[in-house]
Amino acid sequence: MKVLLVTSQITFVPNNDQVLFDELLEKTNSHIAGLVLIQNFSFDLIFKTVWLYSMGCTNFATTLVKNIVALPFQKREKLFKKRGLPVFQIRNMNDFKMISWIKKNKVYFIFQNDKLD
Repeated sequence: MKVLLVTSQITFVPNNDQVLFDELLEKTNSHIAGLVLIQNFSFDLIFKTVWLYSMGCTNFATTLVKNIVALPFQKREKLFKKRGLPVFQIRNMNDFKMISWIKKNKVYFIFQNDKLD
């Protein structure tokens, strides 16, 4: 059974789910088909961060800022590529090329763990 992991490029989760992906790949690497990063970075996220700080949600805001700053380091992408797994960066899951790839590679299950818009 092949599982495709889908997450947002930027999340409210500490380290953008790095710990989750480390553990999944260590324990179930043969079942992972790849990683899809939904491109959601925009300057609106900066405004959301300021709004979160102003509302007293400092933990969420700080995590969001850390994840935005870490984006260029591509830690998740490197983790998957190191294991020879593909990483896709797309606008949405309805992308024709993504659907074709899923069908061609007989992905059985798609797991999306978050959404930040």
